[in-house]
Amino acid sequence: MGPRAILYFMSLILLLSSAWESSKAQQSVVFPDSIIIIRDAQSGRVGFVFPESLAVDYRNLIVNYVPALEGKISLQDSLIAEGKKLLKDKNAEIVILNANMKDTHQMFEEQKGISESFEKLYKQERRAKRFWRVMAYLLGAGAVAVLVVK
Repeated sequence: MGPRAILYFMSLILLLSSAWESSKAQQSVVFPDSIIIIRDAQSGRVGFVFPESLAVDYRNLIVNYVPALEGKISLQDSLIAEGKKLLKDKNAEIVILNANMKDTHQMFEEQKGISESFEKLYKQERRAKRFWRVMAYLLGAGAVAVLVVK
């Protein structure tokens, strides 16, 4: 083996050792994910197998996110119930206003009937007064005619 072969061999050993050190450093940084296994209590069969990070995410979802959503849902349910109550109250007010409008319309119809009956009575009274006025003129003219003729 010549000096070149020894130099080549040493550089190969250095290259392999540096690659081994870098892979060793990467292995110490990256940990494999733990696995959670759920088994049936009676038979011992495996039901579910999933990574622990998924279980942690699921727990965080159940603990943090779901109660917030339930709070929003209950708030929306209460708002919907309040809106239904307001609509029911407004519908009751509309029914009352419709009844008042019918009563007012009926009152106007009664007033119209009363006014028409008063108008008829007024016309009859004017006719009666005119009749008696004409009769008085005729009686006066007849009396004057009787006095003039005598």
